[in-house]
Amino acid sequence: MSAFGRTLLAAAVVLAFLLGRWSGGGPDGAGDGIGEDAARAPTPPAEDLRGPCELVRVIDGDTLDADCGDGRERIRLLRIDTPERDEPGYREATRALADLVDGEDLYLAFEQPGRPERGDHGRLLAYVYTDEGNVNVELVRRGWSPFWTRYGTGRFASAFREAEREARELEAGVWGWR
Repeated sequence: MSAFGRTLLAAAVVLAFLLGRWSGGGPDGAGDGIGEDAARAPTPPAEDLRGPCELVRVIDGDTLDADCGDGRERIRLLRIDTPERDEPGYREATRALADLVDGEDLYLAFEQPGRPERGDHGRLLAYVYTDEGNVNVELVRRGWSPFWTRYGTGRFASAFREAEREARELEAGVWGWR
């Protein structure tokens, strides 16, 4: 095979890998889920987003610290509730959040556009976005949290419901342990 043919073949393999990875395909058939699926939760208009923010640290599966240019914020992801430190799935949920946000520019959207709110522990309540989509919805899709409706259903309820349905059907994350 010529050098051009080898280069073309290598490019085709890389493209096939990337298309499989971002469209839900993968070596185990489950894929990592982010990409087309995550885009189902609409990205708010730029004027409704705060960011870019830089990840400082992942605390657990539903909390992270980020610097949005005006200091460090502790952010509690809306509509999810991942396993706590002493529960099965804690490490996996924390790792899943880290995998989704590590090295990415983060953007924050709030329940009421442009109106940040804080929870009982002073954490900023937000939907977190990367270029790939809504991280909160993706954690539900991967099975590390149910769609948490304790405080209402919020802006993206249909995306969360669909993500939870998919996770349950695939027995992803904690749904496979029940």
